[in-house]
Amino acid sequence: MKQEDKYLLTFISISAVLYIIEGLIPKPLPWIKIGIANISVVVAIHFFNLRFLIKLVIYRVILGSLLTASLFTPGFFLALTGGLASLLTMNIFYKTAHNYISPIGLSIVGGVTHIFTQLFIVYLFIIKDSTIFFMTPIILILGLLSGYIVGFLAYKIILNIQESKIITLNT
Repeated sequence: MKQEDKYLLTFISISAVLYIIEGLIPKPLPWIKIGIANISVVVAIHFFNLRFLIKLVIYRVILGSLLTASLFTPGFFLALTGGLASLLTMNIFYKTAHNYISPIGLSIVGGVTHIFTQLFIVYLFIIKDSTIFFMTPIILILGLLSGYIVGFLAYKIILNIQESKIITLNT
């Protein structure tokens, strides 16, 4: 097994554990989540290529959906589209401005992209009523807050990895 595959399995496993932990945290509303499983994506974006990251997001969403028996439900497709849109946006920001944007800023961009993508998908395929966009201020605040929390935790992990040189790639 290649080293990159071992890292991928490790990051997927970490995402699954974080997803389970988040499921144990009480939610004020059923659809509000911090998205701590995304910590693995924000960390991985600093060390791996886009192919690795896309696999990580897809497998993370599939595994999370299997754990919650929600594979191929609307929630699965919302998580997948939000996760991929978020990843692609963060990857563009990282590749073009990594010297100017911290993991916290990157995560905020990802959190806001994720939540707005989900809102747009809900509008297109589920609710089809423009009044859903009245939720935009609430969703923006939630995206900023969750992005900050995920980014702060990812930042601490990235510093730890860099100091200890845990991740070494031969590519």
